[in-house]
Amino acid sequence: MTRWLLVLVSTTALAAEPSFFIRTRNARVQKTPGPTGEVLVILQPGSKVTWQGPDSANPKWHKVTTEKGEGFVLRAALSETPPQKELTSRDGGTAVDVEAFVSSGAGVRAFTGEATAYSREKVYFSAYDQLLVSEAIARSVTDAKVAAHARDAGLEVVVGGAP
Repeated sequence: MTRWLLVLVSTTALAAEPSFFIRTRNARVQKTPGPTGEVLVILQPGSKVTWQGPDSANPKWHKVTTEKGEGFVLRAALSETPPQKELTSRDGGTAVDVEAFVSSGAGVRAFTGEATAYSREKVYFSAYDQLLVSEAIARSVTDAKVAAHARDAGLEVVVGGAP
């Protein structure tokens, strides 16, 4: 006796829309494409979205689906792969988000005591001082200042806009 196995495949499963990841901090998902769109949600690096495709009128904006609904995000904020993490210690320590580590100023805070003395002894003081000045400048830049600069320069505001 011959038995037949009937396999049904859902066409929706085969035609699933691809998942993308947010790669930039404070990525604004807006209800409409363009710099003046109402913000639906602000996402952080690693947030997963379902990609719907580019906007036909403004292809640098891409339609995505988030937990908060459908909206548009700049293509530059999307990545096909999740953000990479990196080890911060030789002994296999905890993986951290590289961008978060850099923006936290942890690299400069590590320059204390012996590290400072070593940099001065080896005549690396110029780079060390530049790093300290850069960190001080970075602390003074807020999301609101970035948004104001973008508006003044006629650029699209992608960071620091009101949610």
